[in-house]
Amino acid sequence: MFINSEPDRLSNVTPNTLIREDSKIHEDFFRDTNDKIKHPGFIERANSTLTAEASAALASQFASEVQELKDQIEKEKLKVEQEKQSQDKMTKEKEDELKRINKLLKELQKQLVERKAHEQQLNNLVQQIIAIDYDNIESIVANIFLFGKVKNIIDHLKTKHPVDTYFIGIPNITITDSNDLYCISVTGTKAHHDEFKRILERIQKLS
Repeated sequence: MFINSEPDRLSNVTPNTLIREDSKIHEDFFRDTNDKIKHPGFIERANSTLTAEASAALASQFASEVQELKDQIEKEKLKVEQEKQSQDKMTKEKEDELKRINKLLKELQKQLVERKAHEQQLNNLVQQIIAIDYDNIESIVANIFLFGKVKNIIDHLKTKHPVDTYFIGIPNITITDSNDLYCISVTGTKAHHDEFKRILERIQKLS
């Protein structure tokens, strides 16, 4: 079974899985604490596949947006050339249209320069994104504290450790189960993982 952070995917949970969304769950696990994890009931395992997928998706998104800007610039340049080469008399309407196109061109070129200048910063952040599987999560922890709470946890991680707004899907959490134990896969920065582990520790104390 596979569950991600999208609310509509929770309908895929099998009928015999207990979900306590309507119960009044204590949420002290969002509270700040400096306590160190003494006896973690989970196993950390790097997920190179998820890490590569996240990095590739972000790189592809960036490349696609840059190419889209370039294509639009070329399209507007072609319009300008066609107007200049036209044998028709230059009317006030055509002159205004040329001014509009040239203004748009300058704006698009400015966006392209800004996007390229931002590229190195984005690449540096991509290198910081890692995916880790937190295995051996007990059923009671997953069913009572995690199912139905994924979005809340993601929002907490985003608020606690915000990243560039360009990275819409970071951090991300998915849940899979196997033999009554669960695996929580988290994709995010080191800060996101550190905070998530603190949350897990507090959840285990409450359970």
